[in-house]
Order: sequence, then C-alpha cells, then structure tokens
Amino acid sequence: MKTIYTVALALLVGFSWHYASAEEIPAWVKNNAKWWADGTIGDADFIQGIQFLVTKNIIKIPETAQEQSSSSEIPTWVKNNAKWWADGTIGDADFIQGIQFLVKNGIMVIERPAAQQQTDLESRIEQCKQGTTQREQYECERQVKQNYETEQFKAKAEKHVIGPITFYYAGAKVESSGSTDVVNIKILVENTGSSENVTLFCTGPAACNYDVSDGKTTYKYSAQDFTSGQVVLRPGQAKFINMLFGPAIGYGSYTDFEFDPSREYVFNVKEPWGSAGIPLNLS
Repeated sequence: MKTIYTVALALLVGFSWHYASAEEIPAWVKNNAKWWADGTIGDADFIQGIQFLVTKNIIKIPETAQEQSSSSEIPTWVKNNAKWWADGTIGDADFIQGIQFLVKNGIMVIERPAAQQQTDLESRIEQCKQGTTQREQYECERQVKQNYETEQFKAKAEKHVIGPITFYYAGAKVESSGSTDVVNIKILVENTGSSENVTLFCTGPAACNYDVSDGKTTYKYSAQDFTSGQVVLRPGQAKFINMLFGPAIGYGSYTDFEFDPSREYVFNVKEPWGSAGIPLNLS
C-alpha cells in the first residue's frame, strides 16, 4: 500500500496545462517522473517535481471537491503514463490525466500558490453577487468564506481518521489565566466514511466523549461549542469544534487544567463509532 503524501490543500482536482513547452519543463522533472515510475525514487520526490510545475504556473489547478476513495494504491497505468511522458511517448494531456486521478482520489495532494488561492476566493465571492436577493448573496458569500477557512485549516493540520470521522488538528498554544493554564483545542471534524449522519456527543463534563489527558490526569472541558450537546455531520460535511480546557467548572469537572511541558498531552475520542487519542503537541 502506498503512503499518501500530503503536501497541502486537500480540495483540489482538475489540472490544466498552461503555456507548457519543452523549454519550460526542466529535465529533472521528467527524470523524476521516469525514476518514480521505475521505483528509483519515492512519491515525495515525484510530488516535488509536480509542485514545481504548479508553482511556476506551468500547471494550473482549479478548485473542486475531492472524491472519497476506498484505496490509496497508485494504479499501474498512472506510473506507466509518467514513464511514457518522460520518454516522449505520450503527450502532456495523457500525463495530466494520471496526476488528476491521484489528486481526485486523495492519493496525492498538491498545493496551489497562495496568490492563486486568494484570486480564487475573490472570484467566488464576486460570483455570489449574481444572487437574486441580498439574502442569497449573503448566504453564498458565507459559504464561500467558510469553505476557504476549511481549506486553509486542512492545509496546515494533521489528519487523524477515527471510524467514519476525519479529525484535522493544527496545534494549540497554552496560555495562563491568573493561576490557571488555559488551552483552546480547535479541530475540524469531517464525515468522510459514512453514507449516513454521524453524531459527536458531549452534553457536559461528566457526559462527554472527549477529554484531554497527560498519561496521569484526565481533564474535562471548561467550555465547548457543541449545539445542544451534539454535532451532527451529514455525509461529506465538515464542521469546526472548539473545546476549552482550564478552570474546573463542576458538573463532573473537578480538576483545573495544568500544563507540564515535560508531559505528552492527548485529545481522547471515545465515541461508539470509534475511539483513539490525538497527540496535541502543546506549546
């Protein structure tokens, strides 16, 4: 099984070749493609070459939703395409088709330049002005900005798959509030593995499927933003959850959060549909 290398943004697919010519494509990029196909170099080195073409605007990546894939195996025909492209047997379009397949199925993730991301955002917001009513325009812009925030968060986050839910965590910083340490854990949760709604449950510190532990002490939350104690995710839907750990508030939370840099902290998920710990790497 191949390793999935995440260079950055996950919601990408649909390549187009922009002013590509033999002079523009460095020899090392095609060499990388050939060596990757032969197994001489790994996926990360091959992706470096594709990323170079994206950064130099030789390949442009429009934005669209990534499909779910049941396998991370790279098909043989994709590597054959890379080898034949490097040898000049097939053209750019056939090569791009193979790369597009990998991106579309989440096997390979390529980063779009920041300037292109910003341009895409502004373009999508401008399109929202075509809405018939102000309400439609507002809802369109809100969804566009929400999607953009999600994409940016995924770009810097680590991905943890627990049951049908993918948790994206980008790190957190501990702060002091009087004599108590405080940390806000912000996580993007996405229903990537179920064709039905999946519910995350947390109604109170004593009845919550999420907590933080350091191997010695388990801490219950001080505040959270679950609506009515639940977060319901439709198939493919993503939402942010925030849980603050700090002063004990009672109702099952009787221990103030204390940060010890020498300890390793874990965000515990204990749902009926899956259980695991997510390393927090607090600083």
